[in-house]
Amino acid sequence: EFNLKVFKPANGETVTIETPLNVCLNIPVQILDRCIDLDPTPSKRFCPFRAFLAMDKQTNQLEVITPEAAARQLGTSLHTLAFSETVEVGHINWKIFAVKLRVYDPNLQIKKDGIEMFNGEITLASVTGDPKHVEITWDEIREEWSKEIVSVLKEEIPCLQGS
Repeated sequence: EFNLKVFKPANGETVTIETPLNVCLNIPVQILDRCIDLDPTPSKRFCPFRAFLAMDKQTNQLEVITPEAAARQLGTSLHTLAFSETVEVGHINWKIFAVKLRVYDPNLQIKKDGIEMFNGEITLASVTGDPKHVEITWDEIREEWSKEIVSVLKEEIPCLQGS
């Protein structure tokens, strides 16, 4: 009569009672902005982000905080995983690569032996003794970007072989 489910487990049996979980969270704008910056195909409707939930002891409210803030609260430092891939190119010309990559990072830096993107979060470097290979190194935050950059480098092969 009250629209409540009735459970009658036998002795020794267990029952799982599912309850709806509705959690409303306020996501800080800086976390959303960073999420959009990190995504090669940003979308305001779908933007997976990296953050932590912390319970405020005084208010019993969940708070969304950055990984850096969580590390500070825990008194520890963040660790970063770095990945790399070696890509074969027709010829290494950092200026030509930079022209293509500036679409993604207008502030990239051309170095003597490579390119730095996103303040060093992605680096492209020549492979010692191999003039046709470029090593791309990125951290786990820029994982999605690695595919974009590899495709840009591979696009250069036909253009450079003809010149």
